[in-house]
Amino acid sequence: MNSIQQYSKCENLGQGTYGRVYKGVNRRTQEVVAIKEIIHSEEEKKEGIQSTTLREMSVLLQFRNHPHIVELKEVILDETDYKQYLIMEFIDTDLRKMIDQGQITEHLAKRLLLHILRGLYALHSQLIFHRDLKPANILVQNGVAKLGDFGLAKPIGYPINRTHTKEVQTLWYRAPELLLGHFKYSPALDIFSLGCIFYEMLVGEALFKGNSEIDQLFKIFQFMGTPLEWEGFKSMPYYSARFPQFHAQAEQHLSGFNIRREAKDLLLRMLQIDSTKRITAREAIDDIYFSII
Repeated sequence: MNSIQQYSKCENLGQGTYGRVYKGVNRRTQEVVAIKEIIHSEEEKKEGIQSTTLREMSVLLQFRNHPHIVELKEVILDETDYKQYLIMEFIDTDLRKMIDQGQITEHLAKRLLLHILRGLYALHSQLIFHRDLKPANILVQNGVAKLGDFGLAKPIGYPINRTHTKEVQTLWYRAPELLLGHFKYSPALDIFSLGCIFYEMLVGEALFKGNSEIDQLFKIFQFMGTPLEWEGFKSMPYYSARFPQFHAQAEQHLSGFNIRREAKDLLLRMLQIDSTKRITAREAIDDIYFSII
C-alpha cells in the first residue's frame, strides 16, 4: 500500500462535513489528482473508519470503470495519524461553476443530463442511490459529466432515521416525500433532485429556493400543484389539512423560457410529487428527448 507521502498537496479545494479535498500531485508519476482527507473526531479515531467513508469507498470501488462516475485511484490508510485518504481523478470543473458562469446551452444540458442518468442507472441497478445530488457534486471534464461525492450513498430500502434527515439531500434539491416525512430510501429521490438540476441547467437558476423545509414544500406545490389526487398524500406523516391548495403553474412558468416541448415533458416527469409516478433513470434514458437532434 502506498503512503500519503507519495503525494504532495498543492491547493485546498474545499471542505465538507466529512473531509477536506486538495489538489495534489503524485510525486513519482507527476499525475494531478484530487486527495480527499477524511476528517475524524477524537471518538471516531478510536472506532476506526467511519460509515460514510466506507460507503463512499465501497461505491467508488464498485463502479471504478464507469465513464460517468468519478474514478477512485486508491485508498490510503495512514496509521500514524489515523487518517484515511481517497485518491481520485482530478476534475476542476463542476456543474455549479458552469451554471454560475452561464456556460450551458440546451444542447449541452441534454448531453450532460444523459451522462448523469447513465451514472444514476448504474447505481440504481445495483440497488444504490446517491442521496445528495446537486450541481456541485456533478463534475464535468471535456464535456463529460461524472457523479461525485458518495459520502451519503446508501442501499435502496435502507430505513432513514429521522434524526439523520438533515444530511439527506441539500434543501433546494430535496424530494417532496422527504419533506412530507416519508423517510424511506428510494431511487426516485435522486430523480427528483436531478429534475431540479436539469431545470437549473436550462434556465440558469435554481427552481425551488426555499428557506425552510415547509417553504421548500410549498414552492414545489406552487409549481406542480398541491397533489390532492395522490392517494397516499393524506397518509404522509407531515400532511396537514391546512396545506394551501395550489394549482399547478409549471406550464405557465416554463412557457416564459425557450425550452423545447420534449425537454419540458421530461422535466415534469422527473418532478412528479408522487414518487411512484416519477420517471426512472432507465425510462428517462430511453425518452424521446434524447433521440431528437
